[in-house]
Amino acid sequence: MTPSVPPHPEEQTQSARIAGLDAAGAPAPTLTILWHPDSQRLGEQCAVSVDDDTLVPISRFTPGFSAPGVLGGRPLEHASVSRTPIHLLASRDGSVRLWFPAGPVCHEVDGLPAGGELLLTREQIASGVVLSLRGRVVLHLGHRTALPDRLSGRLLGVSGAMVRVRRQIAQAASTELPVLVLGESGTGKELVAQEIHARGSRSGRPLCTVNMAALTESIATTELFGCVKGAFTGADAARRGLWAEADGATLFMDEVGDTPALVQPMLLRAVETGQYRPVGSSRVERADVRLIAATDRPLQERGFNVPLLRRLEAFVIRMPALRDRREDLGVLLRREFDEAGDVASWLGEVPPELVRALCLHDWPGNVRQLRHAVHRLVLAAQDRQWLSVEDLLSLPPASSAARATGNGLLPLAESAPGPFTDDEPQDPPRTGWRAPSSVTSEELLNALEQQAWSLRATATSLGISRSSLYALIDRHPLIRWPDDIAGDEIAAAVTEAPAGDVAALASNLRTPREALRRRLVSLGISH
Repeated sequence: MTPSVPPHPEEQTQSARIAGLDAAGAPAPTLTILWHPDSQRLGEQCAVSVDDDTLVPISRFTPGFSAPGVLGGRPLEHASVSRTPIHLLASRDGSVRLWFPAGPVCHEVDGLPAGGELLLTREQIASGVVLSLRGRVVLHLGHRTALPDRLSGRLLGVSGAMVRVRRQIAQAASTELPVLVLGESGTGKELVAQEIHARGSRSGRPLCTVNMAALTESIATTELFGCVKGAFTGADAARRGLWAEADGATLFMDEVGDTPALVQPMLLRAVETGQYRPVGSSRVERADVRLIAATDRPLQERGFNVPLLRRLEAFVIRMPALRDRREDLGVLLRREFDEAGDVASWLGEVPPELVRALCLHDWPGNVRQLRHAVHRLVLAAQDRQWLSVEDLLSLPPASSAARATGNGLLPLAESAPGPFTDDEPQDPPRTGWRAPSSVTSEELLNALEQQAWSLRATATSLGISRSSLYALIDRHPLIRWPDDIAGDEIAAAVTEAPAGDVAALASNLRTPREALRRRLVSLGISH
């Protein structure tokens, strides 16, 4: 059946389309603006109709994008976006096809040139795809998993993951249960504690905060529960602990996984009964404390006191990593730019390679790292100077995350898939992060073979970031990037590999599969 362009693609409001998609049970692809020379457009979204027979044009004048919770919308309306549209077809199986207009390459998918027809599987869309329109406007294409809400407070994000976090915060604030906030460093765990306290019944009292990683075993008990005069050498006066200071209020224990083992049973009793005993005292004190704890570590694997863990788990909020909610980059960038002052006059001048770096980087330091990068960018831009990608992202100069490709662009994310097969393997379970230096050459080669030469799956299976994987590949004597392989050699290998089996071809050439697909397209070789 030949897809047809609807006569009036914007007749239905965005909210009505989303509601219809949810009711039908089909995943709802959504385009989100990650970068636009007008900073006020960052974070605007457009829900895409799911219809196996309807093409959606993406151009300067269509479709319309709007802020979360706002009906209607306006097109991208920037001169860098072509009037000739890219066409998108979203199917009910969750896959998406893109058709790029003929002519010079000016669009990119996940950092690499795109042309012709491109098939993106349901898994790839669920992971998120970055679509660059001539390097000046960048969109994120992913599945919507929750209806958007109006953004407020510091915990910004248009992703379904952040919508759920805000709903959980509202639920937790309506209770007095202990809350455990889990997530990587820099994801905003302390902001969650602040929001719960501000919305709860104790908001009129202080939010007491302690970083347990900063307390040694010798002072942790005193810091938490206080001491009486003369309890130990140097205790010249009685001291109230944090538990007493938080009476009737909220205590936020950051890095709770670093609580000394000796203190954990005392903390358990205080959480269960409200009772505690200051150091050196013979009298039991009582305090009514709302406890919120946070950690970036798996407590079950660290010998943490299990009964205490069960008490803390009364209400759990998991903060997603920024790399897992890339569609939130736009609203986060807008906030950081707004806080930096008037940037409208130079935002459109940011070099495309820096735009790509911001949109494709994996952000291992999460929102905190993003904030620091934007502040460095703004300070340099005030003098009309632009940082290198290495300086912007605090990368070592030799990092292959900044490795130039044939078109001078930076593959900071895995290559985009091509229109050859849709048999992408599921990512293997991550077993935990490890030092890239511990990965041997033989282990790297075996992992690539086991994961069918998929960079994302290989990085996950090894427990390293993709930027670290690029560096290991650069140094490996037997692995090459497709751009470094002569076209004649690739053409000869194609004749020997099974038709349509790009993984087998990648294995024969010992080169990453997705980048090889793009190389085949650029060479005009079908396989």
